[in-house]
Amino acid sequence: MMLLKMAWLNIWRNPRRTVLLLCAVVVGVAGVIFCMGFMNGWLDSMIVRAVRTYEGHVKIVGKGFNENPIVENNMAPPVAIEKWLEQDGRVLAWTERVAVQGLISSARHSATVRIVGIDPAREAEVSIVAEKLIDGRFLEEGDRLKVVVGRRLLEKFHSKVGRRLVVLSQQLGGEVGSGAFKIVGVFDTGNGGFDESTVYVMKEEAQSMLDLGDRITEVVAVLQRIDDSEDVAAAVRAQLPGAGDDVEVLTWRDLLPFVVKSMELNDKTMIIFYGIFYLAMAFGILNTLLMSIGERAHEFGVMLAMGMKRRLVFGVILIESCCISAIATAIGTVVGYALVSFYGENGMDLGSFSEAMEFMQMDSVLYLHVTASNLANAAIATFIVAIVFSIYPAVRAARMAPVQALRHVR
Repeated sequence: MMLLKMAWLNIWRNPRRTVLLLCAVVVGVAGVIFCMGFMNGWLDSMIVRAVRTYEGHVKIVGKGFNENPIVENNMAPPVAIEKWLEQDGRVLAWTERVAVQGLISSARHSATVRIVGIDPAREAEVSIVAEKLIDGRFLEEGDRLKVVVGRRLLEKFHSKVGRRLVVLSQQLGGEVGSGAFKIVGVFDTGNGGFDESTVYVMKEEAQSMLDLGDRITEVVAVLQRIDDSEDVAAAVRAQLPGAGDDVEVLTWRDLLPFVVKSMELNDKTMIIFYGIFYLAMAFGILNTLLMSIGERAHEFGVMLAMGMKRRLVFGVILIESCCISAIATAIGTVVGYALVSFYGENGMDLGSFSEAMEFMQMDSVLYLHVTASNLANAAIATFIVAIVFSIYPAVRAARMAPVQALRHVR
């Protein structure tokens, strides 16, 4: 208690210097927490957009379809599995699709696209495409020869709602199936590549055009929690003892390698980024303590000359560092969490960087958030850095020669 009291009084001997150091550490801690919140928001935005735009959390596909999405790699509707998906509480929604590569053309233009045959009602529960319409309407039950296209594709064709496009793709038997479809809706998901390369038609019309009968290419499931993806996929595989050779069960990690690699890259690069924050913070603490010790050299000389043990001098400096880092960490954590909470509630509008946001598959408004482990890691790391970088000043103070220290002019 005596050392603690002494350390506390020493800290406030020079209030201006102490406050400046506290501000530097507070800004560092708050900056680290804000960066954590931003990266969490970015990754969540990227994952949610990719998952809810098309791929889903868990997907059942015909054998080989993921590597080679051709009509031959189709499958029979897995009725038993679909009933299981319907009853499992972890599953939010699921839908069947017929998805193949094909060609669309108008009088002047043509493009290779992914033709997706859907059940409109179920697709609206799985995908955000129906919510992203900017013109016209989504497909409806009973539609015949209707198509919904992306904004980028419509602009490329210089077309509009109400006009017709010819859709062609290879049938199951090798012939070419085609149809003239009327554009009834235009969507804009913010993912330019997806919007330019995907069109939606009715599932039954896709099956008829491709001569598939009632067969499909994929079943997509969206879950209540993304963390359940692996467990649900494993449970679905367990439901396929005799059909495992005909179908594959994939999770979003298998379907979205770009997102997974981005997450891995983020983990590696942010360590370096946070290291720079902590290094700047550490040198601020080191510089302040060395200045303090230089000013108090005569005082340390008196204490050592009177018989104070060197380990106690060492302890006083460490306690001073602990006090400063504890106060700054607490304030910095509160400030950082307040900033993240504000932008988590109101969102951070990055619309002025729309092109970059689209390239990085992010929404124009990010909602930041941090976890308890993020806050704990930032606080613990700050405290450790403060203690480690205060060891050298403490050792230097403890090793002072009393005679030389007493000659030091205050």
